[in-house]
Amino acid sequence: MPLQRHEALRALSRDHHVALQLARAIQSKGDPRLRAELPADGQQLAAHVQRVFSRELAAHFEVEDSVLAPMVAGQDTALDRIVSEIESEHAEMMELAAGLAGASSSPEALEQRLDRLGAMLESHVRREEREYYERIQEVLDEAALDHLGEVLQRHLDVKSPSEL
Repeated sequence: MPLQRHEALRALSRDHHVALQLARAIQSKGDPRLRAELPADGQQLAAHVQRVFSRELAAHFEVEDSVLAPMVAGQDTALDRIVSEIESEHAEMMELAAGLAGASSSPEALEQRLDRLGAMLESHVRREEREYYERIQEVLDEAALDHLGEVLQRHLDVKSPSEL
């Protein structure tokens, strides 16, 4: 059964679709149909993944880290722990993505980095959906969730999902 997402968090959840597609496409054991849509050349592939991270995911991470996290901080110890771990994962994934260009000269090194990044991104998105956003919905009351939604909406750039 799909998770029911409060309206306040739906825009962030929608962003996860692009992230999951990318995560599945860049893993060596991921979806071959998605991988076939990506550039075959290592340097072009690295540049593509970096573009998705810089254009799509960095903005998503920024909203979660600078808007969402401060609004839920101090509400619950489990939630505070999750927030801290999520922020660390954001930083690590951005670092991995930034290092793709250097790894693109070696096909093996690039594949290893893409596998690591893809697996981490997939796990991260699933954790946010199943644990982080669920915990927010459990801890915050309806009025707090509505306020959170208003604040998030002001910070989100409404756009259609990008293509891989």
